[in-house]
Amino acid sequence: MRAHWVHPVVPVIRAQFYARDRLTGTWDEVSQPAGDFDTSEYRAETYGSPTHYCDPTKTTDGAGTSGNPWQPSQAMASAVAGNVVGWLPGSMSASFPHSTDTQTPTLNPANSGTSTSNRIVHVTKYAAVALSNVATNALRTQLRHDAVGVVSSGPSSETGNGASMYGSEFRNYITWDGFYVDVDSAEIASDTGVISIRECTGVHVRNFYVKSKALTCNTNAVVYRPNNCVDTVLHNGIIEDHSNVPPGLQPGLASDQYGDRNYTIEYITVRNTTRGFYTKGEVSGQGNYGVMRYIVTHGCDLGFGINAWNTTPGNVQLFHHCLVYDYDSVGFMIGTNHPTAENTLIHHCTVANGFASGGGATGAIYIKAATTAFVPGTFNIRDNIFDWANASAGRAWEGGEYTGTTFPTVNYNRYYRVGASVSWTMGASTPTTMAQWRTALGGGSQELNSDTLGSDPFTSRATDDYTIAPASAALLTADSAGGELGCFEGSETPGAFGSYGF
Repeated sequence: MRAHWVHPVVPVIRAQFYARDRLTGTWDEVSQPAGDFDTSEYRAETYGSPTHYCDPTKTTDGAGTSGNPWQPSQAMASAVAGNVVGWLPGSMSASFPHSTDTQTPTLNPANSGTSTSNRIVHVTKYAAVALSNVATNALRTQLRHDAVGVVSSGPSSETGNGASMYGSEFRNYITWDGFYVDVDSAEIASDTGVISIRECTGVHVRNFYVKSKALTCNTNAVVYRPNNCVDTVLHNGIIEDHSNVPPGLQPGLASDQYGDRNYTIEYITVRNTTRGFYTKGEVSGQGNYGVMRYIVTHGCDLGFGINAWNTTPGNVQLFHHCLVYDYDSVGFMIGTNHPTAENTLIHHCTVANGFASGGGATGAIYIKAATTAFVPGTFNIRDNIFDWANASAGRAWEGGEYTGTTFPTVNYNRYYRVGASVSWTMGASTPTTMAQWRTALGGGSQELNSDTLGSDPFTSRATDDYTIAPASAALLTADSAGGELGCFEGSETPGAFGSYGF
């Protein structure tokens, strides 16, 4: 396991940031890069000085002043739109009563903010994601509750209890910034999540750290659990050591998204977790759309799962500048068990060093068995590097179970397998050359500008440096716009702080 990377002190840059939308060509305001992290206490350069304070260690009421802070329940009940609640370092009492409702987080604000510019902000003095040795660092603000771990007793039941730690249910325009949660002291149950955001608009979770463990939930053992929410942001965080172990039941997931619309999930590191981000479900016919970018998944069985598309034209699930490495089974899974697969763009991602050790269908991309139809022209995969280690299993694409007759639009990609030739599957076809692969995808312009690689494209696989090696300099001008292939295009660096783990 890597040593924790500590972000240096950098000047705060207060500016608006814009990026060109690769679908429309327009310029849109985007959230602040993690590299421009606000180093001031309570992120005061971002939010202004706290209007109130909370001491997580207190169990008696206070006045909300710096000298006599609120206790956590007061902070939930008393904060109103426009308040900035500064949370002191320390750990909540282990006897803090957990929520007894699966849908409601233990810390759920009683009030909403009224707009993006008039939020309720809960912000720690020091951001957990920026602290070295955070689990023992006295500067952390740790959230805890009194639930005990659940134990699966079958596919539809479990004993014990558990609850989401923080988030929002039916409360809008809330910001949570800088909190640390160790699931061993904030046990969850099936479908609660650690961070739960349900039936709300504009909730942000920033600069966070979740340390999990091997759980025994019977279903939906997740860290981030949204449901029917809009304009959610997860920015600059770490999720680690999350799994679920009951045999035959669902694995642990970083996210388990249901009707999460216009989300932004960025600058996140997920490591030693069974599965990464999975746009899994829908609510009342509303599938997922939004952007996942600058994300690293490391040591996971599955990097990203894509499912439950939003069918409205323009409501795109966008994945870009993401790095999946040291994966056991699959980089990107396309879970085509809905009537159509559409409104998705995967570009400038790097899937590297997969071990194909998970058994079953494995590869850089896996299309699950289905009778689904890809909607032509609306599901696009381009400008990526797909790589895996030489092993007894694994392919560039594992599509042998797919029974459909339409395919994604695929081009400007590179494929490499360590020490062996590249192969693919699609239905009954098993291509072993790029020409055969193009034919399996329907011919025409499919993969017309793609190719396999004859040598390792990465700077140092041994040290997990997946930047382009000098010997592979041609990849620096090989994308669809004449630029760099893979996740480091445009000098981007994925992961927490934009450089964690490198």
